[in-house]
Amino acid sequence: MNPQDEDTLYGLCDLGFGYPELGYVRLSELQSTTMPIPPAGIGPERDLHFKPSHSLSAAAEAAQQNGAVTDDPSLLDEAQDGR
Repeated sequence: MNPQDEDTLYGLCDLGFGYPELGYVRLSELQSTTMPIPPAGIGPERDLHFKPSHSLSAAAEAAQQNGAVTDDPSLLDEAQDGR
């Protein structure tokens, strides 16, 4: 979150079309949408206890290679190591 503009977020974005990428998104846009699948009506939430196991660049690389955001440790390790 940008400290000067708390409506601007930067991170790994995946719209579900097979092309995840690092980019900017507006929090207000995320909040104006809800999940189209059950449980419908749920909007974005901030996980205050999230501790990343890999760098954002490794997560982005693994996501691009996988075609979707992944939490598979082997894919993240490969991306982190530059393999």
